[in-house]
Amino acid sequence: MKNIARLSSVLTMVISFALFISCNNEADSGQDKKESTIEMTKINSAFINTTWLLETIDGNKVDYPADYKQNYIIFTGEAEGFKVNGFSGCNNFLGSYDVGDHNEIGMNGLASTKMMCPFADLESKYLDVLGKVNKYEIEGFYMIFYDGDKKLATFKDAKELRNH
Repeated sequence: MKNIARLSSVLTMVISFALFISCNNEADSGQDKKESTIEMTKINSAFINTTWLLETIDGNKVDYPADYKQNYIIFTGEAEGFKVNGFSGCNNFLGSYDVGDHNEIGMNGLASTKMMCPFADLESKYLDVLGKVNKYEIEGFYMIFYDGDKKLATFKDAKELRNH
């Protein structure tokens, strides 16, 4: 009988502890969602969930061969965090990003597949831009990446290209 009473007491403590932990995690989760919502207000709505096609790097127009898949980047903003993915010329990439006031941006933890291709030079330049960008601007259907005041790359909204 004493064993059953002890087992019942231990079981009650374990369940109480699990409920306590669960409630604390829900409170933290709510705080994370609130912080994510605050961060989302810093982002231009045209920036999120748009496929941005690479147009220029270092002021030079990117000339794509006829059968070439154009480089692109897509930013998402979700409760799970700010994610980025795209195509760099030969390989797909993904990672995360942070935003700040005044269109500040930074890429984090970018990773990519490692396929060989004849456009490795363009891919290298593109990935270098993603590592240097610290500010962006949206001007009409264009997004521009900067490193300080230096223009690194220009992108065009893919939806706008389909409309013309």
